[in-house]
Amino acid sequence: MLFFRILMSLSLFFLIGCEDFPRDPEKTLEKVSGKTLKVGYAEDPPHVVSGASGASGPQAALVEKFAEKLGSTVKWVKKSEQQLFEDLEQRELHLVIGGFSKQTPWKDRVGISRPFKSSSGSEYVFAVTNGENGFLVKLEEFLHEEIDLPYEGLSP
Repeated sequence: MLFFRILMSLSLFFLIGCEDFPRDPEKTLEKVSGKTLKVGYAEDPPHVVSGASGASGPQAALVEKFAEKLGSTVKWVKKSEQQLFEDLEQRELHLVIGGFSKQTPWKDRVGISRPFKSSSGSEYVFAVTNGENGFLVKLEEFLHEEIDLPYEGLSP
């Protein structure tokens, strides 16, 4: 009986300590929810293309839908791949898209989403600031919910 009480007390102690799990050290999810989601993009036609008001194409449509779920608006930033990932590392962007695969050379320096496939069968990932696991989990949950939709069909 004593062992059971000790075990329950320890379990409760550990559960209380996990209330902010997964963690966002820089509070990215909190900062973007209901506010502005800063998304960098590199063109990768037809998946990501420049439009009059920022990015368009299926990947951009996914991001717009994700932002809508967060109650956020998207601020699009177009730059070179190198500049985008440097900005992501400096926490000037929240998310980067643009035809990147899970083998991206940046994978050790940023957070990478689960891969998702285009109708051609190519796999792509989105990138987030390294360590912002709460934000990444929210993105992963969104991608999991949307994965059954035809990727090419999300284009506006």
